[in-house]
Amino acid sequence: MSEIDDLMQAGKQAQAEGRLVDAHNIFDEAGRNAKFAGDGMRQAEAMIHIGAVARERGKIDQALYMYGEAVGLLRKVNMPLKTAAAWRTIAEIHEARHDLPSAQRPWREARDIYTKEGMQAEADACATHLFG
Repeated sequence: MSEIDDLMQAGKQAQAEGRLVDAHNIFDEAGRNAKFAGDGMRQAEAMIHIGAVARERGKIDQALYMYGEAVGLLRKVNMPLKTAAAWRTIAEIHEARHDLPSAQRPWREARDIYTKEGMQAEADACATHLFG
């Protein structure tokens, strides 16, 4: 296992134990190491975990930022299904805030990716959240 793998595991363990500040710091270190190694996929994975931890801590703006950054990286490394999943999480966060207009673009993006990837059930699930 690599140092990044070790950090990701340690971050997941800290998160599972409710040590959210520690988890954030560990995932941040994993992300920095992945960036230094030129591993966009692992960097995006760390950002997603930081976003999840931020969401658990009630830091919703930080969570949205981290998921948004992850979307950009996932597009660059051509990971469409992970990109769609990140878009869905962004949409769900907006919906939890009762900000339905802001949820529309992420739902649409996720739906379009799933459609392109031939995952119609997932696309249909996203479409149920769209209006207008």
